[in-house]
Amino acid sequence: MFADAHSGPVVGWLAVISGPGRGQVLTLHYGVNDIGRGVKARVRLDFGDTFIALENQAAIIYTAGSRRFYLQAIAAETWLNERPARGSAELVGGEVLQFGQTRLRFVPLCGPDFDWRDNA
Repeated sequence: MFADAHSGPVVGWLAVISGPGRGQVLTLHYGVNDIGRGVKARVRLDFGDTFIALENQAAIIYTAGSRRFYLQAIAAETWLNERPARGSAELVGGEVLQFGQTRLRFVPLCGPDFDWRDNA
C-alpha cells in the first residue's frame, strides 16, 4: 500500500520543547523510526546537541497491527518522563523524551481510534 515508508503517511510527531532545535517538529512514520544525528537516521536530530548519538540513540516503533507506539532505548542519555529509559516502553501520548540535552514531546496521530489503513 505505502511503497516508501519514509514518505508514507505520518503516524505521529516529536516536537522539540527545549534544547537545540526548540520549536522544530519531526514526523514519525509506520515501522521503525530510528533516532540520531547522522544522515542515516530516519528521525534526524541534528540541531547541534553532540550528546545525541549519530545513529541508534533510540527508536520509536509504530505497528498498524497493534496500533501502538513503543520507545526502544538503545544508547545512554535516553530518558522517558525524567527517568532513564531502559529497554522498551509503550508510548500513549504526551510523554517527554530526552536525548542528550534535547527534550521532545511525543504526539501520536494514529492509534486505537484511527489508522490510515482503516479505509484504504
